[in-house]
Amino acid sequence: MVSDIQKENIIDFKNYDNDGKWYVILDEAHKGDSEESKRKQYFNILSRNGFLFNFSATFTDEIDILSTVYNLNLAEYIKKGFGKHLYLFQEQFKNFKKTVDEKDFEQEEKQKIVLMSIILLAFIKKQAHTLRKGVSAYHNPLLLTLVNSVSAEDSDLYLFFNELKKIATNKFSKKLFEESKKILQNDLYNNQLTEFEKDEVLSNVEISSIKDLSIEDVWHYVFNTKSSGEFEVKRNPRNNQELSFRVKSGAHSEPFALIKIGDVKNLKRTI
Repeated sequence: MVSDIQKENIIDFKNYDNDGKWYVILDEAHKGDSEESKRKQYFNILSRNGFLFNFSATFTDEIDILSTVYNLNLAEYIKKGFGKHLYLFQEQFKNFKKTVDEKDFEQEEKQKIVLMSIILLAFIKKQAHTLRKGVSAYHNPLLLTLVNSVSAEDSDLYLFFNELKKIATNKFSKKLFEESKKILQNDLYNNQLTEFEKDEVLSNVEISSIKDLSIEDVWHYVFNTKSSGEFEVKRNPRNNQELSFRVKSGAHSEPFALIKIGDVKNLKRTI
């Protein structure tokens, strides 16, 4: 760290001034306002007779934006063919936070959120399975879930896994399952263009196949099993921060989920 004092792991910039004849390469250069950030001023002083290279994906100061030599932000990166196609769903995943005066409608919304996520994952994995026949270039799709709270029984994570249990044990609402498929299908029909590009990611024929997804498809592509069953939670004896999950419907079913968290013991008791 660069500062105006000399301590362990802290460098006093004055001790390395060198008449400002430094070439400074500053990554994450957007951090700190140019007029107020002492850290930025130290780098400016050290490079006053040299050159300062600023790199950032999110410049915020006007002077940084105006003096940008080359723009390779996310949009440009993807347009040049280096990144993945990005699609942003218009259907807003909301109402997942449990309230004191929770109503049945809100509970249904939470179930739809999880159902849509799982149905979408099953749909994408089924598409990928078809594409991978004879081709090894396609990865196995992954669902990444981030939550705000984890330990309490009314936490986001608990609510998420409670809905997963219903799907895995075949105790979910078949009506909500069909409604969730319709929502996803309509969203894809109405908004087929990727972010930053004008490419259509799916054809109408592919989108229409969402309605044909069955719960057996979900069990197969999401839960790695052929039939419903209870959850089995396993703890890695060599890692105190991970739990894996599988459905106990067969001797050869593989884990379908991994959680990385600080308090494994409390989470295992909650779930």
